[in-house]
Amino acid sequence: MRIRRPCYVDDSETLGRELFNGHLNKSKTALTPAAFLQKGGRHLSCSRLSLAARILFLTLAGQHMNKRRKRVASTRFYGFAEITAANVRALCVDGLSCAHPIGVPTIENPFHSDIRLPPDMQKDFFLDVATKLRNKAKYVPYDVERA
Repeated sequence: MRIRRPCYVDDSETLGRELFNGHLNKSKTALTPAAFLQKGGRHLSCSRLSLAARILFLTLAGQHMNKRRKRVASTRFYGFAEITAANVRALCVDGLSCAHPIGVPTIENPFHSDIRLPPDMQKDFFLDVATKLRNKAKYVPYDVERA
């Protein structure tokens, strides 16, 4: 068996994006492309959900929700947009493979990852990527405030 580096994300891993206001449709039943847009482009911040207990990621989401509430009091956490690393790697725009998951551990979240995107692309490219990721992802609702 080959040992992988900790930053390697296996195709079978489930990645998750935290969902807050604006990431779901009006009826709060489906993802919008905004769930996979990030200011500054270049990468999308995720967690490697399949590597640790869900309570860790829910705790982090609660902390992130509280930070966001300092700017927007009505901020709410709705759950996760889940997608496999294989589906991320399979994403192509204009025939080019363009999304690459990589582990980027932090002190706050040792299971943090990024979906790396090509640099120097236009806004419509990132919207296309976000739409394709949204189409492959699954919305998994969860209410931190009731847990």
